[in-house]
Amino acid sequence: MSFEIFLIVAILVPVISIFFMVKDHTPLKSLFDRKHRVEAIALFFIFITALVMRLLYIDTRPGWELDEVVYMQVTNNLIKSGYVLLNNAPYLSHPPFYFYILGGDFHLLGAGVEQSRILASISQVTAFVLLYFVMRDMRGRYAAILAACFFALDGWIIFTARVGWIENTQLLLIALSIWVYYKAQQKTNPWWSVASGIAIGSVVIYKHIGAFIFIMFIVHFIFTRRNIRMHIW
Repeated sequence: MSFEIFLIVAILVPVISIFFMVKDHTPLKSLFDRKHRVEAIALFFIFITALVMRLLYIDTRPGWELDEVVYMQVTNNLIKSGYVLLNNAPYLSHPPFYFYILGGDFHLLGAGVEQSRILASISQVTAFVLLYFVMRDMRGRYAAILAACFFALDGWIIFTARVGWIENTQLLLIALSIWVYYKAQQKTNPWWSVASGIAIGSVVIYKHIGAFIFIMFIVHFIFTRRNIRMHIW
């Protein structure tokens, strides 16, 4: 399978998710009404600011991290040989999904640490857009705007976006899993429960740190005791 396909899938998943979030729910549609134009303009500037703060001087600030160099070497080896290798040995520290997506990024923008950082920054900002719509559906526009400001402007989050770490693309799956899990609790269709399990499982297998998200959902169930059948599914 070509690397471009992995990159296209990584782009289409959040775009399609946002489309259905807006299409299916009146509170989200209202964002585009004239009445809420100020909110839409504020949201636009928040995320433009977030994108600029993540991409400005991204080629030199901060300095290269060891993980970035390792991921670049592994991806280049994958492109050349078709195998996930580092120093002519199998690279088993992480599952291969990110390296296929990064390979598509390298085909599109060129191979290098700067290109992996661009992917990380855009992925993180896109994940924040997803989280904004999730929060607006769950808690209303004021909570969503507050969360958007925090995620867009927090110094540490900005720093992490300027480094080509795997977690930045994983955020897309995390945001999607939260939305699907939330919808599964509202819907009676068991397929939403199945989709929720697939989404949460995808977060876990993408990188091991995703296990914390799985634990988060378990803790939520323990405290709420809602929709036992959904969790069994």
